[in-house]
Amino acid sequence: MGHPLHPILVHLPLGGWVIAAALDHLPAQAPGANDAAADRALLLGTLGAVGTIATGWADWSNTRGEARRTGLIHGVLNEAAFVLNVGSLLARRRGRRGLGKALSGAALGVGRTLAHRQG
Repeated sequence: MGHPLHPILVHLPLGGWVIAAALDHLPAQAPGANDAAADRALLLGTLGAVGTIATGWADWSNTRGEARRTGLIHGVLNEAAFVLNVGSLLARRRGRRGLGKALSGAALGVGRTLAHRQG
């Protein structure tokens, strides 16, 4: 259609990761009640990031000059967030929920840094 796909796809990982963080920190009716939902949201966001990363690099390959440099920084920071979220998923599956929350929180911090840098 002539429009970049990457900007549309970013909503899935962002949404999944923000929902996971909210569920990780919102009070639950019972201890651990939000854990499974947070883990599913984190997984959905992380799986969605695979296509988002691929389309981002494809779009980046067609840039030049300042846009290319900015896109490279954007991509590297977002891939760092992706790796942190993969680590979070692995930690959660191994029963290290505190570490998992810290890793996904760090990933959101990277994303916040990116948003601040671009905004």
